[in-house]
Amino acid sequence: MRENLFKEEVNRWLKGEWICFVQPSIGSTIGAADMSVLVPGLGLSLPVELKVAAIWPKEESKMLKVPDGQGNVDCSIVEGKPERLRPSYMRPAQISWHDKLQRAGGKSRFLFGVYWVDDEAWDAWILDDCRQETLKDWKAGLGFERLMRVATKGVFDHKAWWRGLVPDKA
Repeated sequence: MRENLFKEEVNRWLKGEWICFVQPSIGSTIGAADMSVLVPGLGLSLPVELKVAAIWPKEESKMLKVPDGQGNVDCSIVEGKPERLRPSYMRPAQISWHDKLQRAGGKSRFLFGVYWVDDEAWDAWILDDCRQETLKDWKAGLGFERLMRVATKGVFDHKAWWRGLVPDKA
């Protein structure tokens, strides 16, 4: 449901651009991207994987003290984690498809959307590094230092979207 709402929002953001949404059949193992966008002036189609996500809060480091049964206390530190973006799901076939494309010299990107119910609006970030080593630990969340924000409270930043793809639009 939310992914369909996200598609509608992306379609609105990119109105006027050539875009094509792809819906593989249920059970498909190909992992192809959800949509393609024609990169203006280059005549190239950019595959884009759409993912609904959530923002996971920062976790502080903690010191654990565990009695060892002999009157001593073993201490260890559990490292905290920064705030991060957590996709709702990613299929291994999707990660593999984007990884193979990038290793072959192609470009693709993931577009992650977070819906704010109170604001009835989307925030969105892109990830252009779609290699296996970047995406393999997606369940732990993606650090914001790897991402570029392209929408805030439903306001789309066209310059951020085209940055790195189209020199005259960025």
